[in-house]
Amino acid sequence: PVIDGVMASGGVGGGTGNGAGQISFSSNGVAIYLPGASSNGAARLVVVDRTGKTLYTHPERRDFRSPRFSPDGKRIAVQFGDGRTNQVFVVDPDRGTTTKVTFDTSAGGSTPVWTPDGRHLAFTADQRGGLNISMTRSDGAGEPEVLTTGPGVAVPGSFSPDGARLAMVRQESGRMQLLVMCLPDKRLVPFRS
Repeated sequence: PVIDGVMASGGVGGGTGNGAGQISFSSNGVAIYLPGASSNGAARLVVVDRTGKTLYTHPERRDFRSPRFSPDGKRIAVQFGDGRTNQVFVVDPDRGTTTKVTFDTSAGGSTPVWTPDGRHLAFTADQRGGLNISMTRSDGAGEPEVLTTGPGVAVPGSFSPDGARLAMVRQESGRMQLLVMCLPDKRLVPFRS
């Protein structure tokens, strides 16, 4: 084992959920993780190399969730909770900066996913009748673009290497579906292997 004590989390918004490990790996094998047993409060964001050596520790203790490395492995998209809402931030360990990229306090932002070019993030927000997916610039500029609408919960998974498709999970009325959104027309099609 390289890392012990990786935090597990609840579902979207922090409720009881699937117990997903709060860890992400870059293409060069560096890992970012949240230490701890469960995501029920403040923790530190930690980056380690393949040997377990700590490369970066975020200076603040926060309710961090869903860390994801940018495609180049230099930045980290992460969800911060403040007890009222969740928002998406981008942490740049080399520069020591933390940039807020979602700002709607009523909609919030969670489960960020990078586009292949690292210029945008898809995320889940409480809007348009449910928990839906939007996309925003990773530098925090501009307004988010709403990608899905309607009741239920939609969570982004990953983009295709060319950025033309977004894999996602949608749960509505107790039914879970794995879907692919074809961009830019936002057409949803069932995932087929």
